[in-house]
Amino acid sequence: MIKKVAIRFLVFILLGTAIAWFEWEGIKPIWLQRVLLNSAEFLLFLTGTELVKQVFFFFYRKKNGLPSYQNNNVIQAIVNIHRILVVFVFFGTLLSFFNIHFKDLITSMSIVAAALAILSKDYVSNIISGMIIAFGRELEIGNQIKIGVHKGKIEELTISKVVLINDDDDVIYIPYNIAYSTEIINYSKRTIKKTSIEFSLKPGIVSSVEELEQYIKVAIKEHALYIEPSSYNLKTEHIKKGHVDYKFQYILREPNQKLEREIKRLTIRSLVTLIESEIKV
Repeated sequence: MIKKVAIRFLVFILLGTAIAWFEWEGIKPIWLQRVLLNSAEFLLFLTGTELVKQVFFFFYRKKNGLPSYQNNNVIQAIVNIHRILVVFVFFGTLLSFFNIHFKDLITSMSIVAAALAILSKDYVSNIISGMIIAFGRELEIGNQIKIGVHKGKIEELTISKVVLINDDDDVIYIPYNIAYSTEIINYSKRTIKKTSIEFSLKPGIVSSVEELEQYIKVAIKEHALYIEPSSYNLKTEHIKKGHVDYKFQYILREPNQKLEREIKRLTIRSLVTLIESEIKV
């Protein structure tokens, strides 16, 4: 980390010195002079902002006890803002090669600019929603959340999307506009995290809820040491004509996503066995 910062600082000093002291006026033709000078200025901007970003990240991670490889909302948001700035400056640099400036371009193409603003309205509002989410405290990288019908762990907060990894290791991309305007459940914000397994059974398969709860507890008994003994709870959610909806809940002594998946697998398999035995009878 320190080595990379030192190299960027040295490059920044060399570029700044070259821009300040090199006799650019001696380069002919003029278009080549403009291209080389503006390219050097873009590289100076890129190196300088990258240097400031890395120094800030170094002290920010140190202050918050984050390892060098770990990102959080603030770091991800600053990375996204930096990318947007670089794209704008790069576009401006390309225009400058042809001696065109942003102000002149917008003035001479006001109708096109207005049309572009209308077309990009949703994209811009999506980015703004992302900035609000990233700098807020409601959602953080690593949280277990549910957005609409999608449930999973926040893997990344990109420029325009929330990236989730669900229990099946599928990658789900949700635009910030949807996330910002939809109810979100953040399971990681609870002091005590209950794990829930939802399923449905036909009426008559079991004689009582207590019997079914005991059946599931026996099925997952190999993991009983990792579960709070008094946290088991089987609830009847809905009673319908063709089936009954249940929710089985428990609390792990320590959060463990892999263990949650294994317990869910054992529970579902035990229920399938129960249904099959009932069918055979």
